Amino acid sequence: MDNQHIKNLVVNLPKEENLGAIDLVLEAGAANGSYEIGCLLYLKELEKQNKVKIDRISGSSIGAISGFYYFTDTLDKFQEDYLLLTKCFKQHLNVHILKEILEKKFEKLSDENIQELNDKLFIVYHDAEQKKQVLRKSYENKEDLLGCLLKTSHLPYLVTQNSLCFKEKNKFYIDGGIPHIFENRDNYDKKILYISILGLLDLKGMFSVKKEKNNYGRLLTGALDIHNFILYNNSKFCSYVNNWKINDFAILRVKQFIIKILVLIIIYLHFFGSFIYPFVQNTTIYNHLSPLLFNFYRDCLLFYCL
Repeated sequence: MDNQHIKNLVVNLPKEENLGAIDLVLEAGAANGSYEIGCLLYLKELEKQNKVKIDRISGSSIGAISGFYYFTDTLDKFQEDYLLLTKCFKQHLNVHILKEILEKKFEKLSDENIQELNDKLFIVYHDAEQKKQVLRKSYENKEDLLGCLLKTSHLPYLVTQNSLCFKEKNKFYIDGGIPHIFENRDNYDKKILYISILGLLDLKGMFSVKKEKNNYGRLLTGALDIHNFILYNNSKFCSYVNNWKINDFAILRVKQFIIKILVLIIIYLHFFGSFIYPFVQNTTIYNHLSPLLFNFYRDCLLFYCL
């Protein structure tokens, strides 16, 4: 997206407008991550004009990846990567190319660059064996951070071709779910800007890229949304955690509860499947039913998402 569109929005802000130092919390949301990137492109332009300073970013799944793009100044490359991801999704019904895309990003970084992200980029993922969410905020090297990004963004069969969980060193992990929210939530503390793209009533939009040749519409929508939030305090995606009411926290915890149940189901399916698979893989019923189930799964993706 041409950065001039962002500049044209920013010029409408009062000259004295300054958000100061803030923290960001970026939700997971698959294809809705383009809304998030649009918001971040806007914030990056504000930061260039010294109208905001982003201290820390906490994210899960695409939110963590978006935070990584922000701190490594590669937001402008997201559109190219998005086209690669959607092309892969349309051809293979998964985005296994994500690992290759991230690896190329890391080739241009040094371990010193990674050290600069310590205590700035907060990433969550689920440990399948421990059945709990893990929070990471420091990284030993490039391989460590890459592993965290792959763990937090792992959705069964959508990110890899044939796996419920992401495997690393004989351990298994899965998507992070709800991101970590920083503790400084009082009105007098530093503001926490929460960008919510995980709508319980719009789950279809998270995975559907029907009629979309690119993600410009979502990028522009995200940029305009945060612009309206700053200018008019009116937003679909953005809010300050410091100003939340009890119903906002209730909605967050409902999301967290639903995701936790789904994660546990996936984890138990993974362990149950790995135990029972050797006994059924050569049976007639398995060999007849598994292709049917896979084809139905494929039909659902083609019908709802492409």
